[in-house]
Amino acid sequence: FPVTITTADGKKLAAEWELLAQENNATIITEPELESVQLASEVITGHKLANRILSSLTNIEQKVEFNGNRRLILDGISKEFNAVVEIKTTKDASQLGFAKEAANLGYYLQLADQVQATGSDGAIVIAIQNKRPYNLTVIYMAADDPALVVNYGIIAEQVARWEECKEKFGESRWPSYGSDNEFVQLAAPKWYFL
Repeated sequence: FPVTITTADGKKLAAEWELLAQENNATIITEPELESVQLASEVITGHKLANRILSSLTNIEQKVEFNGNRRLILDGISKEFNAVVEIKTTKDASQLGFAKEAANLGYYLQLADQVQATGSDGAIVIAIQNKRPYNLTVIYMAADDPALVVNYGIIAEQVARWEECKEKFGESRWPSYGSDNEFVQLAAPKWYFL
């Protein structure tokens, strides 16, 4: 219901809602935001494949621990397809548009990590545009997809470096870029001069 936060009662009620949200790890959203969420939800549930995938989810928003201290949180795992499932909002849900965004935001690395951690056959991404008309694309990547395979190697290198740093420096100190007693030269990228 609408709250006017300019009155004393409104401010008190708003503070109570904020406290309630904090205690429940929730976010207060506006009425227009709620309408957007409801419309996007209708688009997803109206899409046969997306709805089928979401209906087969297990391990929803579950933490997965593997290889000692490594943890990640999954949106879910599809029993039917034996694949990790991620729901992503995007500016462009077209195949090419989302592929670019996935590369820029590190989604291939994230998916590779999840596929490896769960031993799944692949990854499914339900990419939905964050503005009307909330177009969506359902993407499947097999575990042996080249975009995932290249990231398995990156993950292995990073985990090895993490283990080495933890052994050398402990939990309280990590190496910086450059050295401890020299400046690093800042070089603008080539495109800056075009």
